Amino acid sequence: MNASESLAERIRDWEKLVNSVGTLLAEVPLFAEPHAQFAELVEDVKAHADREQVLRGQAAMSVSRRKTLEVATRAARAKLVASMRGQFGTQNERLLEFDIAIGKPGRRAKAAQAAQVLAPPEPTPDKPVAASAAAGG
Repeated sequence: MNASESLAERIRDWEKLVNSVGTLLAEVPLFAEPHAQFAELVEDVKAHADREQVLRGQAAMSVSRRKTLEVATRAARAKLVASMRGQFGTQNERLLEFDIAIGKPGRRAKAAQAAQVLAPPEPTPDKPVAASAAAGG
């Protein structure tokens, strides 16, 4: 027997042996006891292999269901966290009690400062901006 054979191949070989020796039992009664023991073990191996196959199928279905539930759970958590942030505010320390990270301060102040820096200079009486723009265009 080759060690690299699959279980199905081994079972098939064992069943051939059980069937072929079964025809000799009338001629050689000495084979009856080891044949019966061997046949019983082959049936047990087949039963356990079938059970393993059923369990593999159940495990695959269970893993698939768990993954689906994880996606739904993440979405439900996101909704709950959003509701809590909406109720308490994104920077409320109370969120830390629930292991929810608090938000960082907004960038509005920096954005407002940048807008002031980039704003066009106000016209002075010496240099009217509108007049020079009208002359160039």
